[in-house]
Order: sequence, then structure tokens, then C-alpha cells
Amino acid sequence: MTLYAPLRAFHAVALHGGFSKAAAALHLTQPAISDQVRRLEGDFGVSLFNRRPRAVELTPIGRRLLIATRRFFDAEKDARDILSAARSLSTGSLTMHADAPYLAMPLIAEFRKQYPGIEIKVLTGNAEQCVESVLDYRADVAISAATRQDARLHSFPLHREPLSAILTPDHPFASAGKTSLAELSHEPLIFREPRSVTRRLLEDDLARAGITCIPAVEVESREALVEAVASKLGVGVMAASELGADQRLVSVPITDSKSIMTDSLVRLADRPPSVIIDAVFAIAAKMAVPAA
Repeated sequence: MTLYAPLRAFHAVALHGGFSKAAAALHLTQPAISDQVRRLEGDFGVSLFNRRPRAVELTPIGRRLLIATRRFFDAEKDARDILSAARSLSTGSLTMHADAPYLAMPLIAEFRKQYPGIEIKVLTGNAEQCVESVLDYRADVAISAATRQDARLHSFPLHREPLSAILTPDHPFASAGKTSLAELSHEPLIFREPRSVTRRLLEDDLARAGITCIPAVEVESREALVEAVASKLGVGVMAASELGADQRLVSVPITDSKSIMTDSLVRLADRPPSVIIDAVFAIAAKMAVPAA
């Protein structure tokens, strides 16, 4: 026998002190409540109530059962409250893995403004690491430039931007306000690591132009590239937005570059529905402004 309905009937009778009041509280008929309690007593061979003309009184076993049903239905209420709160986005958690903090932080700021009860954890890494963490269930969403074709993933483009040369303000390219791939090939170039999307895009541009270039320095992060250029080890290449507000450096367009850096918000395509993840994508859709 399924115990939920009989226990709910017993609990209501015990709390309200009678079958009629219990029936009204549960929006059932009195015979239905009486039948549920009788089935419970009959199946277990116990008497839960001393039935009197105008009232019912719990037996000793009934009083013990009431203690258990209080815990049971209190726990049920707590579970409903937790699930309802999550559905209303008043509580919960989100883990985001981002290769572009300059895109992630404004998105998170807007999300926090709308849903301050959600706990957010931000991880950083290169584009491939971010996608892999979503596939491995280590992150709920990712912001990544690694826009691979993968049926397991659903992505939304957040930002598109061409590559730019990053250099110090006293560099000749800075005063010229532009440069070309051929000019860059004569400079000591700072390259990202081989798995970097930025490096792949730069190498694609150089290959299209028929230019072979050996990096002067290879670094493993955007931050390291910035510091290398600031230390005048050479010229770097990345999306200008990635430079942020660093006053030590400037960016200039690469006039013959064909590559476009595209950062996307990524989630698993077949992950069970999540109101939190849906809310992140809804905010992203409103905020996304692809670069011209």
C-alpha cells in the first residue's frame, strides 16, 4: 500500500481533531478521509484514534505516529520551499568558466542585479578549457571563443571583433594608427600558446597572406601577453576589447586581417531544464552587441 495518502489523512485528523475538519482542510469528503484512516489501521493492525461521538482522541501509537508525520510533512514543506525558491530564482548556484572576463563580468553584474540570491562561481582558462568544463559538468555555462561544431553544445554569440595589434604608445605603429600582416612579420611577435584561439586566428591570417613567422616569445595567457608587450619584448595580437583599461598599451587595427574573434555563451544541449541557466542566456541575449 502506498502510505502517502493514508498518512496525510491521519495527520490531518490528528491536527484538526476530527474527520470533518480534516476533510475540509484537504478538500475531500469525510467518507474518503475515514476510509484512508481505516485502511491504514487495518493494514498494520493498529488503532490510531479512540473515536468518540463528538471528538477523536489519539491512542498511544497514534501519538507516536503523529511525531513521525510531523517530521515527514515538515520535510515535504521544506522540499517544496527549496524547489519553489529555485524556480523563482531566489536561491541556487551557477558556475561559469570564462576565457574572457571582460565579457563575463558585465553579464554576471546584470545577473546579480536581477537575481541577488544566486551564488556565482567564476573560473578562468583558455577557450578550450572552458568548453571542456561544460562537457565534463564542471561548469554550468562557459564564455569561450572555441566555437566548435558539437551537437552536445548549444551556444549563443556574445561578441564579434577583429584582431588588433597590441603595442606600447611609443611604437611607430601607434603613431601610424594601423599596421599590416607584412609589417607585423618584421616585428618580434608575442604568440599565445598553440591551443589558443587567438593564435589559431593569427596563424590563419599569416597563412592566407603567405607569410611565415616564428614567435619571439610564447605565453600561456592573455595577461602574460599584455605584460610581455608592456615590457617591450615585442608586439602582441588579440581583440582590442581584451586589453581593457590598461593605459600602458594601445591597440591598432591590422588592415588586411580577415579573422574575427567570436566569443559565445555555451551550455550543454541536452542538460535538464534549468531556470538559472535559462536566465543567464536571456540576459546575454539582451546584452550582446556584436562589434562592427
